[in-house]
Amino acid sequence: MDRTDRPADDRFGVVVPSGPECRTPGAFAAIARMAVRWRWLVIGGWCAATVLAVVLLPKLGDVVHNDTTTFLPPSSPSLRAEALASPFVHEGVQTGILVAVSEHGRLGPSDQAALHRLEDDVRRVKQVTGISPGAESADGRAVTVIVQFSAATAGGGATGSEAVASVRSEMAADAPAGVRTYLTGTLPILIDQQHAANHTEDYAAVLSILLILVVLAAAFRAALGPVVALAPAVLAFMLAGPVIAESTHIGVQISSLLQLLLTALVLGAGTDYGLFILFRFRENLGRGMTVERAIVAAMGRVGGSVGLSALTVIVALSSLIIAQFGLYRGVGPGLALGILTVLAVEVTLLPALLSLVGKIAFWPSRPGPHWSEPGAWGKVAARVCGRPLRALLAGTVAFTALSLVVVAYAPSGFNPGGTIAGSNSAAGATVLQHFFGVSSDNPTDVVLRFPSSVWTDTRQVARAEQELYHSQQFSNLVGALNPNGTF
Repeated sequence: MDRTDRPADDRFGVVVPSGPECRTPGAFAAIARMAVRWRWLVIGGWCAATVLAVVLLPKLGDVVHNDTTTFLPPSSPSLRAEALASPFVHEGVQTGILVAVSEHGRLGPSDQAALHRLEDDVRRVKQVTGISPGAESADGRAVTVIVQFSAATAGGGATGSEAVASVRSEMAADAPAGVRTYLTGTLPILIDQQHAANHTEDYAAVLSILLILVVLAAAFRAALGPVVALAPAVLAFMLAGPVIAESTHIGVQISSLLQLLLTALVLGAGTDYGLFILFRFRENLGRGMTVERAIVAAMGRVGGSVGLSALTVIVALSSLIIAQFGLYRGVGPGLALGILTVLAVEVTLLPALLSLVGKIAFWPSRPGPHWSEPGAWGKVAARVCGRPLRALLAGTVAFTALSLVVVAYAPSGFNPGGTIAGSNSAAGATVLQHFFGVSSDNPTDVVLRFPSSVWTDTRQVARAEQELYHSQQFSNLVGALNPNGTF
């Protein structure tokens, strides 16, 4: 008699499946059967795809956009003002501010000569299109130089990072003794943000993987099981990042918020789906099935649940594409693509891996029939089912009380564009504020349209500046009639 044709074992209250159940029909069972049969091809294919994606596709952190204007609808007042100001700026040109400050008093002739040589060297840096003089502080200790970068550095990425790094390298090599130099401004701040986002993503991924391994080791009480359960999720995470980054070419916007959510969502969902399959696989082994039959039967029973769970999340996230705020449009489809990647990897790679390791995945424990006595969660479920109305009312009251916190919540907006503490751009911004005032660091540009030419009647400009100044909404104003920011 085949072991799978044995009658139920009354000692454990387990019904042993018959032969037909081992040949579970359905799409997921068929996928598992294919993955088991072509295990080496499946494993090699996913590994090769991941390596190629990491090498050939852009890194997720390199396409992050923290400029809130890229997420706003076209009707936003700030974007309308940007359109009005477009004739005054060079389209596509990225800028940085080189700041030099003396540690021993006014910048002397030798300091000035060294800074001029630095400007010449910076001008020869690839992707630098121009150098223009900035300002000198009132005490003569600090000067600024405007560095213009080519349009190829827009959005940062590898090109922008290389350009900023090259300029900073020249600064470190050419700065005279006793003079500190910084590179801040729009592009350098963006590059430092992207570097910080990449570091945060890597740090969060490592911590998440370690935490998941500890939890899985406690759950399985096995050496290899946690690794097998987590490996497909980690591979899916490594693959999803470059794929989502590549999707920016079709209009998907990426922010640092997506990076943080992707780490938790992909690793969490991948581990969750893997556990469904792995626990059912262990149960089937305990019922006497062979490794291959246990895998196919497990996928036939829980594959539909895993697929529908992933599909529900994908649809919910994809619905954010109709959001007016572009940040959510980018977060939703990007994360949905990550979940789709997880699903594809889990239902193919995990069966292939299980077919290789088999029962060794649960060593030193041995899969066996489950006892009929319920565990801790079984006892909780029994109490809930015994008094369903009381449990429903208690849960409703508890969660309603928790949800009341939202009533007092006041959103403060989305402002990810600040400098990164400890970065060269942050230090430069601090120096700018100290020597040139707060208006020099990330100022707000007010664009005014007058009914007649201001060249023949400057009183219009003066009146507008006075009204803005007395509105008490600005700490300092710099305009056409007061370039020093004083009234």
